[in-house]
Amino acid sequence: MLSPQSNAQSPTLSAITPSKFDPNEFIRPLKPGTEYVEYDRYRLYWIRNGEVVCGPDSVVKGADAESFVFYLGSFAKDKRHCYFMGNRLAGANPGAFQALNNTYFKDDRFVWCIGGRVKDADAGSFAACDDGIYVIDAIPFPYGYGKDRERVFYYDFDGKACWVRRADPASFESLNDGYFGRDAHFAFCGHASIARADVRSWRMLGGLYSADSKRVFYLNREMKGADCETFRVIPSKDGRTLFARDRNHFYWYESVIDYDRAGAQRWREFALPDIVDDLPPACDPKVTFLPTAAPAKRPAKCNCAELPDIHPTPASKFPEKRYERVADKAHPKELFGKQSCAIVLFRCRNCGQHWQADQWSRRHGYTSWPELSIRVASPRAWQQFNDYPLRREYFPPMENGVAENNIWKRCATPGCKDPAVARLNHCANCACRAIHPQKGS
Repeated sequence: MLSPQSNAQSPTLSAITPSKFDPNEFIRPLKPGTEYVEYDRYRLYWIRNGEVVCGPDSVVKGADAESFVFYLGSFAKDKRHCYFMGNRLAGANPGAFQALNNTYFKDDRFVWCIGGRVKDADAGSFAACDDGIYVIDAIPFPYGYGKDRERVFYYDFDGKACWVRRADPASFESLNDGYFGRDAHFAFCGHASIARADVRSWRMLGGLYSADSKRVFYLNREMKGADCETFRVIPSKDGRTLFARDRNHFYWYESVIDYDRAGAQRWREFALPDIVDDLPPACDPKVTFLPTAAPAKRPAKCNCAELPDIHPTPASKFPEKRYERVADKAHPKELFGKQSCAIVLFRCRNCGQHWQADQWSRRHGYTSWPELSIRVASPRAWQQFNDYPLRREYFPPMENGVAENNIWKRCATPGCKDPAVARLNHCANCACRAIHPQKGS
């Protein structure tokens, strides 16, 4: 048997839905041919010198070649016995044995899947809830739900079939994608209920993503911070990798990859975004992205929407509890040769808004201009963001080179004897030269 490729906790591949296979093919009994063809499910069983053979060379002992039939799910029977992969099924009744879909098989007493007998299933009332097909690399694997009058069961090509404990058989329905189902009270991913999902508004989004009116889910886990109104699944070139996007973040499976170099590179190589050149900010090689602190469990409510686009706030006023420090860069025109001046990019932990703020070294005893916080609309273009026109408006009004309320201290530029401008530590000429450098300087 092939090794499992995926389970409800950590899948590596995604399904191709809807299935390209005819579900009726999986319940129809087939006669064995006269030769074996590798990877051809129609040639799994074959006749050689009057004997039934499974696979390339495994003789099915005691099988009656004349009455022998098999199913695409690897089960088989003749007039005396039932078989799985050439091995006899103990206690199975060939007269009542039948395939229900690609996953479940039963007779008048028991229910089976490739993981073995389905414990506690009532064969008399048991029925398949879907086609039992989950397609990986064009191969139909047995995944799906089944139910009897008392229980709902789920199998995902891994171990034994599981009892879906919170599911109500009377109202349960499978969404026939290999993973999702729901009843009157809960939504399910595999055998687990999706915590906090509102079943009345819950819906599939594609791949392994789903959402209700307030939350987005990956498998059975809520994706904290995802925006359900703008969340959309992004197709991939290989048909396997899961990407998604909302107005705040880029996602690889359930992880935010805005500033993750590895995830961003994966996006660049495989994602097929619906907007041209829609790339995570980490795809910009010029931006230095910093290690980030663990997000607060309960981010404080923010006032980002109420703040003006520009306001005088230094980086030191962005507390870690409310803002995640995600990147920094040297100022494009370092002032007065000081290499420690920096601009920091912050992201609000509550709403996802990005802000840039000035951060200056205090050991030099001065700042070169007013420290501002500026709203950043697109973190992708942040490296090229020109903030000089915005900053110019925040210098004090000047008359004859001297500002109103001059405090008459000397300019901090070495060798300059002019008076400093009010609220700055440099004279008007030095401050303006920093913003408008002379040609050749």
